[in-house]
Amino acid sequence: MAESDVPLTGKAPLAAPLSAADEHRHRWKVGWRRAVRDRWHRSIRHPLEMAFTLACVWLVRRLSVDGCSAFGAWLGRAIGYRSGRTRIARAALHAIFPEWPKEKVEHTVLAMWDHLGRIAMEYVRLDGFRGEAGRGRLMIEGIERLHALRDDGQGALIVSGHVGHWEMITLALQEAGVTPLHVVYRPANNAAMNRLIRSLQGDSGVDLIPKGAAGARRIMAALKAGGHVVMLVDQKMNDGIETQFFGRPAMTAPAVAQLALRFSCPVVPIRVERVGSFNRSGRKAAEPADGSMAGTSVTGEDAWGARFKVSVGAEIERPKGEDKKANILSFMNAINAELERWIQDRPEQWLWVHQRWSQHPPAAQSEHHRVAPSVENSGQ
Repeated sequence: MAESDVPLTGKAPLAAPLSAADEHRHRWKVGWRRAVRDRWHRSIRHPLEMAFTLACVWLVRRLSVDGCSAFGAWLGRAIGYRSGRTRIARAALHAIFPEWPKEKVEHTVLAMWDHLGRIAMEYVRLDGFRGEAGRGRLMIEGIERLHALRDDGQGALIVSGHVGHWEMITLALQEAGVTPLHVVYRPANNAAMNRLIRSLQGDSGVDLIPKGAAGARRIMAALKAGGHVVMLVDQKMNDGIETQFFGRPAMTAPAVAQLALRFSCPVVPIRVERVGSFNRSGRKAAEPADGSMAGTSVTGEDAWGARFKVSVGAEIERPKGEDKKANILSFMNAINAELERWIQDRPEQWLWVHQRWSQHPPAAQSEHHRVAPSVENSGQ
């Protein structure tokens, strides 16, 4: 069998179709394995996850905001860094930045886990970022653009990615008085965990919209009513459209572009960065000589802290061509280009553990260029 005949899955096709009995036996095995796996998740894994999470919540609620952030950093470095997800992050960084030495890749992976651990624990103390309690923790650049959204009387889409601390987006919008506010989210697989996440939001005044068909109808209703909808658009969607992300084909949900073109509503990008503070010794955190990891520390000192800069970008221009599919593709590529700039600037603050690409690009294909792919099978 020629190498070119092997599918992308890496498995050769079966020489002959299965008999009816073999097909029945195969389906039974698959169903049995799925049932065992689901029972394992429901009976053992999910309860263990909840027990660990509730213990962390109990502890973190007794810490200061900076204390819970530092505790999360320790968890990220001690536990997250040693998980299998680290291999995904390491491979992605090597592929997208082939010119980086191994030391820089490893430093970035460890700093990413430090950052993700902080996010997880800071989520429990979101109350410490609101109102008077959070004064000085959130700096908004471009707040006049948020005031314009607040006062224009029409619906809007706010787009971002899993960069920095994305939960700070809604806090910045609320501080600027942008209402009504809706956030699209993916429910946790663990139902109990999902209830906990929603309870931690408390009486925030934010309408949480789960992804899916019912959620899509709620988004459209919100936009028609003049609402402001926050969407994170940097994750893989297998049945989406093929866009370009870091010069690599990436399956992407086209919903933002479809909604913007359908309702002629503004699309505003918002970036969040964790910004450097001072460590316990009162000195600025140590940085590599090349400045590539400015403001980060993986030594255990509180070099980052729980302070953030929220940057509100200019509205992303909607394409005006006659070809609807081309317009959607162009729009999503423009959003991806914005996300790329943010990630290149602070790579340690992006979610590299997410498998954004179906296959990691070889080094020769990792140039930061864009070639518009075909959209014939975009499903629009």
